[in-house]
Amino acid sequence: MSKNLKEILVILGNGFDIALGMKSSFRDFYDGEFWPFKRENKTSRYRTASGLDRFLNINMRENWYDLENLLAQYALSISLKNEATIEADKKCFVELKKALINFVDNAQRNMPNLISLNKAVRFLKAICEFRIPVIYSFNYTGLNEIASLLGISDFTYTPVHGTVQTKNIVVGIEDNVKILPDYDFLKKVSEPTYKSTSLFYDLMRAKEVVIFGHSLGENDFHFFRRFFQFHSDEMNSDPKNKCKITIFTANSKSRMEVLSNLRAMNDGRNNQLFAQNDLQFIRMAENDSLALDEFELWMKNRVSCKSV
Repeated sequence: MSKNLKEILVILGNGFDIALGMKSSFRDFYDGEFWPFKRENKTSRYRTASGLDRFLNINMRENWYDLENLLAQYALSISLKNEATIEADKKCFVELKKALINFVDNAQRNMPNLISLNKAVRFLKAICEFRIPVIYSFNYTGLNEIASLLGISDFTYTPVHGTVQTKNIVVGIEDNVKILPDYDFLKKVSEPTYKSTSLFYDLMRAKEVVIFGHSLGENDFHFFRRFFQFHSDEMNSDPKNKCKITIFTANSKSRMEVLSNLRAMNDGRNNQLFAQNDLQFIRMAENDSLALDEFELWMKNRVSCKSV
C-alpha cells in the first residue's frame, strides 16, 4: 500500500551540504578568511569595546561546531548592564551575520562538481523523483540552485532559517534562554525575517520522517521535542502511531551525538523510540560494508516504493 506523499517529511541539516562537498561548517567559517574577528591587534574595531568578539575568538577554537550555543553562553554570562558594551556587541553581531552570509555564499559558489555517485546527490535525486512535497532545510544555502545544477526542475522546499541568496538568514539563540532583555537581539525571534513554518504540524502528522545531516541539537529542540516525546511514550504505542524514521549521519560518532540529543528530548527513552517505531540510522561517510549496505538498501526501497 502506498503512503500519502504528504505524510512523508524530509529534513535537511548542514551535514547534507557537507556531504555534497561544501566547506560550510562552523569550523570552516572560524578557520577561513570570512571569520570577522581574528585580528588580535589593538586596531580591531571591536577589540576595546565588545566582549562578544573576544568571547567567540577564545571559545570557537574548542567549540567550533556550535556557534549558536556559544552566543547563548555569552549572553548568559552578562549579569550587569553596560551600555557601551551592549552597543558594541550589537554591531559585532551584525558583522558576524554579514560575514556568515558571505561565507556560506562563497562555499556554495565554490562547491565541487556534483557527481552522480555522490551519496547526497543520489539522495536528493531520489526524493525528487519520488516527488516528496514536504521538504524543510535548516541550511542557509539555496537548495533550488543545487537542484538546478542536477537538472531537477520544479523543486520546492521550505528554508527554515532563510537563505544567503535573499541575504536574510536567522542565526542566534532560542527564546527560552533567560538573559538580560538588552541582549534579546541575539534571539532568533528578534530577527525581522523570522517567520512561522508548518514544520511542527507536518512532523506530528508524518508517517515517515527522513532526516539527513541534522544533529537534532539543543538549539532546535523546540521543533522536534514534541514529535520524539510522542513516539517514545508507551501511552502512544498503538500500531497506528508507528512512524518510519530514517536518520542519515556522517559516521558512528555523529550517530552517538544524535542519540544523545534524542535522549535529552525524550527523557532517556530511546529504547522505547526504537521499539514503537521503525527507526534506522544510515552512516554516510563510513566505508565499511554494513554502512554501504544500509544506504544501498534505503535507495532500493525508495525505488520499490515509487513503483507501488
